[in-house]
Amino acid sequence: MSEIKPEELSGLLDGELSQERAEAVRKAIEKDPELRNRFEELERLHLACVQASVKTSFVPTITLPVRKNSPFRFPVITTVILLGLRVTFKLAPFPVVTVAEAVLLSAFVVWGLRSLAKLTEDAFDAAFETT
Repeated sequence: MSEIKPEELSGLLDGELSQERAEAVRKAIEKDPELRNRFEELERLHLACVQASVKTSFVPTITLPVRKNSPFRFPVITTVILLGLRVTFKLAPFPVVTVAEAVLLSAFVVWGLRSLAKLTEDAFDAAFETT
């Protein structure tokens, strides 16, 4: 084998050599049968790797659960309707909070926190699920 280093053969395949050095490596490959055999073997491996990478596609293994209906829907809609009725019928000055509104808002907060905890738990379960 001549003064050509093995990494230069790989560099020739990858296009990493300067034009002058690439030409010198090609000439050495033509002259030296052992170097030519090594280069052809490396070329076959290189082509197999390129073909394998083209065929390979990435499929994510983590999927997050998707819920069709938001768990916040009922308390949000009810709160909006109650506040809308309050403004429309001028039931009380706006800063005054009725008992019904306080209960509803408390229920909204509790329901929201529970729903958020459930969504987080479902996401973790799906993320770390082993199939």
